[in-house]
Amino acid sequence: MDDTRWWLDSRFWSFMRPVLFNEKRMLGTDEEVEGILSLLGLSPGAHILDMCCGPGRHCLGFARRGFQVTGVDLTKEYLEEARSRAGTEGLAVDFVQDDMRRFQRPLAFDAAVNYFTSFGFFDSREDDLRVMQNLASSLKPGGRLLMEMAGREPLARDYLEKSWDEVNGVFFLRESRVEDGWSRIHNRLVRIEGNQSEEAAYDVYVYSGPELLDLAGRCGLLDARLYGTIHGHPYDQHAERLILTATKG
Repeated sequence: MDDTRWWLDSRFWSFMRPVLFNEKRMLGTDEEVEGILSLLGLSPGAHILDMCCGPGRHCLGFARRGFQVTGVDLTKEYLEEARSRAGTEGLAVDFVQDDMRRFQRPLAFDAAVNYFTSFGFFDSREDDLRVMQNLASSLKPGGRLLMEMAGREPLARDYLEKSWDEVNGVFFLRESRVEDGWSRIHNRLVRIEGNQSEEAAYDVYVYSGPELLDLAGRCGLLDARLYGTIHGHPYDQHAERLILTATKG
């Protein structure tokens, strides 16, 4: 696959589906949902925007707990899966196919969530700024934002140039290369299934804690805080992930 504008290629997301949303990750969804709701201090009935919702695992978790939910993603395959699962459970979730650089509903949501490194995809950091501006614009006054991603500090601490995963007999081999002074990471993946193999590549901007705080401030978000786990542990030398919460004034 061509790594140019990889985020627009539906084949890439099909390629990545088994490793991104494997059984272990799906089983951990309820714990993540409870952590998100706790950090944001939300009560049932609030309207949540899940930006880059994928196959809808958090959307369905929110809906089961009595929240109004809008899930946005660009990948048709993921949205079809999400709608099917919601329909099976009789859950009312508004799923929208759109680009996160474009989607906004001014003053519509009590909270917005961008989870699982669904940020930093694009060729320009100005696009990342636009995404956060859209999220901020979509919040009501007092609305809360939560973003969760692989932060630069934990990545540098635990960096592996090569790694692999196995999912139901399918092997994913990953090679990573740090670029631009730890601003970007280039990833090459090989998927091996039986005697067949396929490759994909993608580049992602990686943010430090201070950079993410600065971005939130530029978008007019207040009381921005960093956490190292979804359970609210500090973003310090033991951090597992980079989590930002902030409030619209």
